[in-house]
This record gives sequence, C-alpha cells and structure tokens, in this order.
Amino acid sequence: MEKQPITVDIVIPTYKRPKLLCRAIESALDQTYPYILQIIVTDDACDIETKQIVESYMNKDSRICYVCNTRYKHGPAGNKDNGMDFVKSDYFLILDDDDSLVPDAVERLVSTASQGNFDFVFANCRDSNGNYTGKHCGKSELVHYEDFLCGKFEGEYLWLYPSKEIPKLKFDDTLYGGEAISTWDAIKGSKVFYLHLPLRKYTTQGVRVSSDFLSKAHLWFPIYLRTLDKFGDDLAAYCPRRLLYFTLLLFSYGKLSGQIKQVTKYPIKYLKKTKNFAFILPYLVVPIPKAVLLQMWEGLRAMRAKRKQRNRIK
Repeated sequence: MEKQPITVDIVIPTYKRPKLLCRAIESALDQTYPYILQIIVTDDACDIETKQIVESYMNKDSRICYVCNTRYKHGPAGNKDNGMDFVKSDYFLILDDDDSLVPDAVERLVSTASQGNFDFVFANCRDSNGNYTGKHCGKSELVHYEDFLCGKFEGEYLWLYPSKEIPKLKFDDTLYGGEAISTWDAIKGSKVFYLHLPLRKYTTQGVRVSSDFLSKAHLWFPIYLRTLDKFGDDLAAYCPRRLLYFTLLLFSYGKLSGQIKQVTKYPIKYLKKTKNFAFILPYLVVPIPKAVLLQMWEGLRAMRAKRKQRNRIK
C-alpha cells in the first residue's frame, strides 16, 4: 500500500500589519513542499484592510483562508489558538506575520520528521543582523524535555507541530505570551529533533512581546507563576539552578507589578525540596526600590546577551 504524503498547514497570526503580512504569505506560497493544505491567516483585529489583502491572495490560491479571532481572548496566545482550530493537516507550523520562511523550510522539517519518525521537529531562525535567534550547540541533534527545562535550548525557533497534539498545544489565552509552557508540556515523553538550519527569517525591528519585558512586568509575572506551578518540581529535579533563576524573575516581576505577596511561599518550598539555601535570595528582592531593581536586571540582561552571543554567531 502506497504511503500517504504528510500534509502541512501554515498558521499566520496577524494584528494590524497588512504590509508585513504580505511578505509572510508570499513566503508560505513560495514553499517547495507540495503538500501544504492550508495557509490560515488568523486576524486578531478583524481589520478590513487586512481582510481585503488576504482576499486578494485567496483569489489567486485556494489554499489561503482568512479567519477572525472571535473565539478567544485577544492577544498573541488567543489568536494562535484561533488559527489552530482550523488546522486539518497532519502537521502545522506557526509563522508570525512579520517573519518569513526560507523556500525549503517546510520540506526540510517534514523530511526530518518523516525520516526519523519524530513527533516534533524545530529549526533555528536568523534575525535581521544575520545571527541565530535560538540557542544551540552547533549541530542537529535529538532533544529531550529536560533540555528545554535546563536552558540548553531557548530563544526563537520554527516548530513543526503534530496536529494530533493540538489539545495539549493550545496556548493559555489569559496569558500575553508564554507559549513555551504549552510546548514544554506537549513534548514531555515525545520524540523531538533539533534541525540546525535557519529556516525562518526573524524580524528584530520594532517592539515584540518577547523582548519588551521590563516595561511589561504585569504581563510576565503570570507567565513565570504558571511556569513554576507547572514545571517547578521537574526543574527542582533536573536543574535547580534554573529554578532559582526563574524564582528570582518571578519575585522581580512581582515586585515591579505589585503582586509579590502572591509568591512569598515559593522560595521556602524549593529550599525544602532542593536543600539549597540559595533559595533565600529571592527574599532579598523585596526591599529593593523598583528603579534599582530595573537597573540591576538591565545589567544582568546585557551580560546574558553577551554570553549567549557565542551561540548565535553568523
């Protein structure tokens, strides 16, 4: 019996960026892989100009469809969930409206998934400066759940998701971001492969949710709170140092957003679990003035960026 080809849908979430959206759609149309069923544009603004632009593409290619997000809370997570509701293929990927795919991106991802019988495959991206956006070890390799927990892989990637895992992959639309929570949960116990190729062109111009974190502490606080509630025990078992770092971030965002009273129990809980007295450190965040705390995190952010640069070379 002849094996059926693997089908793929491309979900493009958009919000009031019609000109950038055109580039994303065209990069999806230019894919060399012949079994792309749908290119789903999900619009979080239900914008007339955006709809008209998408309809002009729909007249040229029947695979393109336009859907408006009226089912979920508005924001990046809810808009992506809306797009997932319309997926009909074996696998799918999500492409932000200000990014674009290299022509053989889907073909490379599907080939890797098929040859290795992998559940998930993810590849790197390049930013507008020619640097990799995702941390890596300079090679393609089999990846495990704990590799993500412990920070071996972090940053921006292009994922090929199995559609059968959509119930697990659905993002929490009450969070403004935090998609990694669903991804980590879905890959636990799955066969995952990292493909060391830059298959997505990542736009670094303007403000993105993932980079504008200091002025959005009230948005990042619930993301780290949910991360520790979901993965705290596994982090304690596999990489307590990263658990400490996340706890420090949680306390810092709690301080900056006025919600620190909600999380005072966490360091003691993890101190008992790990027997590591470094978990007293988050309590030192409490008396620090907000302005000083911001300066401290800016300095730490700069140091981390320099250290990561060796993993994101051209």
